Amino acid sequence: MSGIYIPGMEMPKNCNECRFIEGDTMDGLCHAANRWLDDDEHWTWYAYPEGDIDTSKPANCPLVPVPDHGRLIDADMLMESDLGGEPYKSVIRRVLMQAPTIIPEEEGE
Repeated sequence: MSGIYIPGMEMPKNCNECRFIEGDTMDGLCHAANRWLDDDEHWTWYAYPEGDIDTSKPANCPLVPVPDHGRLIDADMLMESDLGGEPYKSVIRRVLMQAPTIIPEEEGE
């Protein structure tokens, strides 16, 4: 499953500040997770890591913070390419493997 990045949007500190909540944070609809907050999985899905509804977000909130970064590329695709042939290939691959991951690979991809 792919996702979206919304430039300029800050990560909400809690559900009360989130643009994706419709209604009350205890029984509203979370559009990001596409589920009601008071469904049968209420206590497992809506577990607050800090224990306070006003200062925490669910432990499995689907929103992922993206740190400040430069240009993002698909390093895996680049690793599969020719990379200019030897002797450059091994050096470039080593550099790519050590580069920080900004957005992790999604499950099943």
